[in-house]
Amino acid sequence: MSQMSSFSGRNRIVLATPEPPARLFNYDGIASHPKVDWRSQLPFPCDSTDLENIDAVIISDEWAPQVRACIAACKLKGVPTFHILDGVIRWKNLFENPRSLVPENGTPFMRPLMSDMTFVMGDLQAAVLRWLGNTMICVSGLPRFASYEPKSCSFGDHPHPRLLLASSNRPWYTESQRDFFIPSFQRLLDVLKRDCASLGVPLHCRLSPLVEWENVEPAWLGPHPPFHEQLQSCSALITTPSTIAVEAMLLGIPTLIFDPWADPILTPSPWVADHANAVSTLLPSLLSPSKEKASLQDFILHLTVRDSRNSTELIVNVIAQEVEKRRAQFSGSTSQQPDQVFPMEAPPIKTSFDWDLDTPHVVGLIQTIPQLVAMLHEERRTMHMITQLSDTIQSTHTPFNRVVANRLKYLLKQLFVRQRRRP
Repeated sequence: MSQMSSFSGRNRIVLATPEPPARLFNYDGIASHPKVDWRSQLPFPCDSTDLENIDAVIISDEWAPQVRACIAACKLKGVPTFHILDGVIRWKNLFENPRSLVPENGTPFMRPLMSDMTFVMGDLQAAVLRWLGNTMICVSGLPRFASYEPKSCSFGDHPHPRLLLASSNRPWYTESQRDFFIPSFQRLLDVLKRDCASLGVPLHCRLSPLVEWENVEPAWLGPHPPFHEQLQSCSALITTPSTIAVEAMLLGIPTLIFDPWADPILTPSPWVADHANAVSTLLPSLLSPSKEKASLQDFILHLTVRDSRNSTELIVNVIAQEVEKRRAQFSGSTSQQPDQVFPMEAPPIKTSFDWDLDTPHVVGLIQTIPQLVAMLHEERRTMHMITQLSDTIQSTHTPFNRVVANRLKYLLKQLFVRQRRRP
């Protein structure tokens, strides 16, 4: 095993990724942390000599075969590996991404992860990963959200309503998915232009310049300001399943998720639609949310992401503890202990929604929702569970339960729609 530095000193950490560093979001704070002696990126392919004098390896994405080979080399050398998930988990990425299907070197995406520990943003993401066969998970929040102070979702009429339509950078992975998505999104754009003009609400868009959109304003194609700045100036957001949605919810912005494929939404929202006419129906509610809808978004945010303001510190401390454990294990020592034991999870975010998280029906729901999300692909069982759960919840006749029951019934409807669309 490589010679490791002391727990109280600086741990020598290296990044293993096939991506250019400019495309990575989470590592600046880790690289500059006083407990870290940052060693840039590992070469590919790497072998045991590249791991000399390295205490830990951080992984950004395991899909590339050369990264998995690197993890295997780390396991042989006794160097612990840590995977930091960069954003939300999407159904298309898990099950319909062709990079997992390449016969000669494709590997099932996240099924399971090879790293010794995986850092995730929140409880729903942890539930999905456990369903995929992963056990060593730390709910850390997301370092790229470190500057965000969570805000409660706004409700009622906004004094200056302004709608932002934004797509994730890559909502499709194949040409057939692209050919389906672009007309659906173009139809959504046309409907929103009509509806916003009728309501007197300014519409702003953040569109990819790589697509030949029809009847759009040149400013909508970029260059775009930083997304954080653009979010600050809108009162509601419509976007595809992505980390964009979580970012908006953290800012208290009512957020509608548009998914034309009607895939299971692993990062949910109170407003979900799979075609333009459904968005048109939901738009008044999105622009002027009820208190119940706003509270439901806060509740979903509570499950989706932990407070990330100290996420980098937590990740560095967890890595340091694991390095120390590994050193003790390989040295045969059982008495060596770190000077300080740090928390292994980030605290939940705190918003002002008015449901008591300690009441039995809310505690039960927190325990049940991740199970529902994790079982979404087993549709028959899920339909039965959702029907049973929604009836049980609604029977207690509280405003909270009625809203959640209606949301669960909408999920059930989505699953039926997906079944009917199958050939």
